[in-house]
This record gives sequence, structure tokens and C-alpha cells, in this order.
Amino acid sequence: MRAATGDPYRRHWAVLGVAFAFMSLHEAIRIHEFMGRPTRALLGHRAEDLVYIAWLIPGAAIMLAFALSFLRFALHLPAGTRWRTFTAAALFAGGAIGVEFLGGTYARLHGEEGVGFALVVTLEEGLEMAGVILWIHALLGYLADHYGELRLRVGSPRGDQSQR
Repeated sequence: MRAATGDPYRRHWAVLGVAFAFMSLHEAIRIHEFMGRPTRALLGHRAEDLVYIAWLIPGAAIMLAFALSFLRFALHLPAGTRWRTFTAAALFAGGAIGVEFLGGTYARLHGEEGVGFALVVTLEEGLEMAGVILWIHALLGYLADHYGELRLRVGSPRGDQSQR
């Protein structure tokens, strides 16, 4: 839709779609480990305390670069969508970077067993999910404001029973 209207930010929308599809797989494909190992290898013996959180260094850098490259796009959004987007990003980043750092530090000091670590992980994942949910809300509001109606049809058209 955005490409058909000549929207100058159509590539941003496409990149966001790809980025969020990739991020939805982050637990399954273990991005933390792919990013953490090279960071620990690069830091050598200084990385002994970073076993749980080494991925945060490149992860935060990527997140910052992504945010800066999308700042103009975000500022172009309508005010309500823009503020929900910024709030969603803050919640998600707060969980993914901030609370993840706390969780890694906790795990290094106390281990991954017990209710303390479980609470930290629950807070981290909860903030990430809250950020995603708020951003979905912002996107649905944006769609409603700009397109008025969005229809989703599952199955065959009415009256066509041949597919059953």
C-alpha cells in the first residue's frame, strides 16, 4: 500500500517488517550466543565477567544505529503514533538491554536457579512484550487513521462451498 502511494518512507516500512520478522526469531536462533562469543573473544580475559551479557555490547550498538537511522521516519509519524512508537521502543529496549544487563549480572553473582533470576527474566520478557503490544496498537491506530478500513478474509468467499 505505501509503495503504491509514493510514500517517501516506504523503504523504512519494508525494513521494519523484515527487522521485526527477524527479531521474532531471536530466541529460536540464539542471537545472544552468536553476538556474545565474538565479543568475549575480542575482549579476551577482560570478558570473564561478561559471560551472560557480552552480546549487549554489539546489541546495544545495533539498536542505537537502528534508532538513529529511523529517527527522521519516526518524527514524520503523526503525533499519537510517534509517541506510542517512542514509548514502545523505550519499553522494548529497557527490557532487552537494561533488564537483560541486570539479569546477566544477577546470574553471574547468584546463578540461574531460584526465584530471583526468574523474576528478573519475567520482567525482561514482560517489558519486551509490552513494547511489542504497544507498537502493534500504534500501527493499528495508524492504519485506521490512514486507511479507514482493513479487511481480512480467511477462507473462501461467501457462497463458494467448493473449497470445503
